[in-house]
Amino acid sequence: KRFGDLLVLNNVNFSVYENEFLCICGPTGCGKTTLLNIITGLIPAANGASILIDGEPINPQKHNISFVFQEPSCLPWRTVRDNIKLGLEIKRRVLKQDIPEDEIDERVKKIIDLVGLNEFDEYYPHQISGGMKQRTAIAQAFVTEPDLLLMDEPFGSLDVQTRYYMEKEVLRIWERLKRTVIFVTHNIEEAIYLAERTVVLTELPARVKAVIPIDLPRPREYMNPEFVEIRRQITSLIKWW
Repeated sequence: KRFGDLLVLNNVNFSVYENEFLCICGPTGCGKTTLLNIITGLIPAANGASILIDGEPINPQKHNISFVFQEPSCLPWRTVRDNIKLGLEIKRRVLKQDIPEDEIDERVKKIIDLVGLNEFDEYYPHQISGGMKQRTAIAQAFVTEPDLLLMDEPFGSLDVQTRYYMEKEVLRIWERLKRTVIFVTHNIEEAIYLAERTVVLTELPARVKAVIPIDLPRPREYMNPEFVEIRRQITSLIKWW
């Protein structure tokens, strides 16, 4: 991918397995968010590059893709419940998918229960915490039962304690619902804690420097010697100094 004379992504090529939790990490500003935007089709790739799902070019009108952004994306005039059901409403009204209203209500009810927002489903975004807003965004993404869920540093703005809690929450939801997740983060420990594999990108122009398997039992312990060794390995791959 180029922006004018600036080459951002240079022949980035990797595979993602069905129901895998894959993390992408690399130096700040190396093009991780740009890569996610290309995967979703929000911006085009260059030079004939393609994104394929099961061998077919990715198509948001055909493939079910959800995106959790860096900042909470709740609409301020909608309650938690109505924010969560927004994606299903769009699929029914805009994409003309046949999703009955009672099915929407049932799916929303189940995901609200799963993310622990039962007592806050009628609250508005200004009435809940940052962590709750991101739980709402995660619920909104999972409720559509996506083929592919993209998450772009969704916990970067949270404090350390809330971030750790949210990491455990998203793993718990993923283990229950089993969706394919591509999770971008600049936090190496977060990548090791969450991922089954981690794709490490270089500095600009970004290419794939390594794909690191993370075969550690869950729940993972940050002070586990194997965890520490993988952190050392990825740090040595990313460091630019």
